[in-house]
Amino acid sequence: MITQFSEAELNYLTIQQVERRERSSTYLEEREQVWAAEMEKVLARHDYMWNGEIYILEGIVPSEEKITFRVSTGEFKDAVFRRVKGQSYVAEKFGPDYLFRFMTVDCVPITQDGKYVFGIRGDWAGEGTHPVGIIGGGLNKDEMEIHNFADIRRFMQKELSEETAIQCPFDRLKLYALVNQDEIFSFMFTLRLQIHSGQIELLHRDGEFSQLVAWTEQEAYATTLPTSSAFRRWVMHLKRLSTEILGVNSLSKI
Repeated sequence: MITQFSEAELNYLTIQQVERRERSSTYLEEREQVWAAEMEKVLARHDYMWNGEIYILEGIVPSEEKITFRVSTGEFKDAVFRRVKGQSYVAEKFGPDYLFRFMTVDCVPITQDGKYVFGIRGDWAGEGTHPVGIIGGGLNKDEMEIHNFADIRRFMQKELSEETAIQCPFDRLKLYALVNQDEIFSFMFTLRLQIHSGQIELLHRDGEFSQLVAWTEQEAYATTLPTSSAFRRWVMHLKRLSTEILGVNSLSKI
């Protein structure tokens, strides 16, 4: 599902905080077992894994006056549990209500010559892989509380400054769409950069990514590198993005 909003509609987008849904004792017990096993792996490689409050979308309620996003919170443990056990397992054993709708912000900057900027992640979760990823991440309440759409845009701005050397004025971040894939709701932003793709190394900051890359739509589809789930969510929309943002009549095949 892809939902696009006009700038006028964004002014009427509101956030309503609701109570966190109760988890069954059976779910919590199995979740803790998975978390303990994952933590054991993390500690064995002298690493660290954060747990805290993350935002979950409970529903979208439109009206003539506003569009209300009803949000609650969960724990990062919920996301780890679903990643380890799989979406089908969680739905079959605990029911579809346990496929919590995690919320993320993602951004694909676009260079002056119309290439999309992605990052090659560092060693990912100790698995020894370096997948292509997207600038952004989950909406974590511990990092920043979300009360309105402006806060969501500010969260994206913060992610850009933490993960890259991109200095992004608030009003240059454009919401492309809200995309729901596999019960993950992603606020997908675009940003037109003032540099050519040949200068992309100037935007790299050590940390989240080992390097940044600037690819055409065709190069993104054709990559043989391992890819993150966020990259796979985005690449499905590059053809549409090329048409709407760049005005390109793309002939690429998905």
